[in-house]
Amino acid sequence: MLNMNKSLCALALMLISVVANANDVVKDDIRKEVQTWIEIEVAQKKSTIQKMVFSCDFYVASPKFKTPDGGTTGIGGYLFYKNGEQLDSLVQPSSNETMPALQSCIKPNFTVIDEDGAQLLMEAIESVFAQDQMFSDSFEKQVKRTTKGWELITGDFFEDLSGYIIKTDKAGKITQIRYSLNL
Repeated sequence: MLNMNKSLCALALMLISVVANANDVVKDDIRKEVQTWIEIEVAQKKSTIQKMVFSCDFYVASPKFKTPDGGTTGIGGYLFYKNGEQLDSLVQPSSNETMPALQSCIKPNFTVIDEDGAQLLMEAIESVFAQDQMFSDSFEKQVKRTTKGWELITGDFFEDLSGYIIKTDKAGKITQIRYSLNL
């Protein structure tokens, strides 16, 4: 009787394994089918101002789903940067955080020693992260010198100003870029 129970348990486990494997095959077939519906457009973001400030190349990958009726539906754009041989995604911060990837893209000889340099940096950063906006952005952007560098004020967040905190050394070399929602 014990051998028969063991045999039945082994048979049940084998059947479960076969059913699970069959489910995995179906799932893989579905994944392969859905992958044929996805199209990804890649475009380089480039401008003269970016070339003045950054040594990286920037790209936007825009996935689109092809619908059964032949149309397409976009699902946003994703930013990437290429720095030498390194290719990685670049996320626009949505909270207070440092931006070491963007800082690594600053040209080694680029410095911010005056308001013109700060303005140039702000416009270059904004051109990298620029997206088509549904609403008009009438906020007046500004740069402000601080004791440790610059504040690049690019928007407002409730009652606070938002933008980038740029720390520089005495020669104007950028030592840190940080996004902030409360400048």
